[in-house]
Amino acid sequence: MVNINELKEGESEFAESDSQYETDEELDSDLDDESDIEDESLLDRLAALTDVIPHHQRQKVWDFGENIFNVGFGVGRFLGTAAWILTTGAMVLILPGALEIEKEHAGLAQEHQMRVQQQQAQQMMEPEKK
Repeated sequence: MVNINELKEGESEFAESDSQYETDEELDSDLDDESDIEDESLLDRLAALTDVIPHHQRQKVWDFGENIFNVGFGVGRFLGTAAWILTTGAMVLILPGALEIEKEHAGLAQEHQMRVQQQQAQQMMEPEKK
């Protein structure tokens, strides 16, 4: 069975003196501090890390990131230069040859068309043989 006891004020199992807060204002103050922590931005948290992480460690991380950036920038610059050299070289060396080949094909097509026209003209001039 369930035993129900009515407690009067001051007869609590937990003594008031056990509380870490003397007043409700202190409790509210701590709750406000917790909400301030939740309202912290990422930038505030990163800025607070400067106090936690030693300067030499931060410098190592910064140098590593800077090296990665410089290598990436150098690779990008090299690839851009290589692409420029290849495309301009192709234009200078391959484009004139391609134009000459196209010109030759056009000349051959024109000669073929002239031969066909001459054959047609000869067929029209010849009397029909039966």
